[in-house]
Amino acid sequence: MREGVWTHGRDTSLQAWIAGESRTIVVTTEAIEEYLKLGPARAADMTAGERRKFVEGRLALVIAAANRKAETSDHPAEPVIIRRGEL
Repeated sequence: MREGVWTHGRDTSLQAWIAGESRTIVVTTEAIEEYLKLGPARAADMTAGERRKFVEGRLALVIAAANRKAETSDHPAEPVIIRRGEL
């Protein structure tokens, strides 16, 4: 299991136990943008460090969103992707 929070491209990810499995959660920049009520230009300007800090500071929120979205029938290798409006 990978530890911590990491970024790749415009997405920010972490590993967590979701629906009884170790899963990768991917938080899109658009989800962060909407949650923080940023404009698209400001969201695009967020650094990887700022996005990681956002996710690290709101782990309970992110994990709750992933639990709402994940189905127990989902394959654990498939990431749970948190998109706009899902935080």
